[in-house]
Amino acid sequence: MRKLIWIKQATKSFLKIFDFNKQDSTQNTQKISEDVLKILSESGKNPQHHRRDKYKFENSNGSFRAFEIHSIRISFFYDSKVLRVVR
Repeated sequence: MRKLIWIKQATKSFLKIFDFNKQDSTQNTQKISEDVLKILSESGKNPQHHRRDKYKFENSNGSFRAFEIHSIRISFFYDSKVLRVVR
């Protein structure tokens, strides 16, 4: 299993989304957070399950992957030891 690491900018962006959604519904915000974290946890086992990140130009080896959930796009980099959320 890969270690999950969030870079600072990704953390800030996610918290902004979290705060924005919290204004409307705390239950919905909780569901979104749980769903994102669940998918990231599963991605640590098999990151190739997700599409290559088409917006990363330096993605020639396919190490950057992305997925969308609840209209939120999550991009991550992976290698043999870590899964790093970059956006």
